[in-house]
Amino acid sequence: MTRKQIIILIGKLVSEKLVFDDYSKRIEKELSDLSLDQIKESLLECGVIPESFGHDSTEEKIYSKYTDILLSKSLNFLGIKSIVVKQRADSADVEGATGE
Repeated sequence: MTRKQIIILIGKLVSEKLVFDDYSKRIEKELSDLSLDQIKESLLECGVIPESFGHDSTEEKIYSKYTDILLSKSLNFLGIKSIVVKQRADSADVEGATGE
């Protein structure tokens, strides 16, 4: 998914006025079928939060969740089982384990 595509998707999601957990599920669903090459491309483009997103805005938080999902998918491709943590209370956003 290109940077432009994710910005457009986030804009559409925000217009639906969902609760944050539903935004996360929708982003996760959109990214579920990314190939390794698409993940690599997305990782190269995702490092900077778009300036069009306001500080601490819903858009910024959804974008952050998008990067968490990309990280988790990357770890999974490396053979490190990982999950995106749903809650935000003093925990990592992504947890990974090698299975040992």
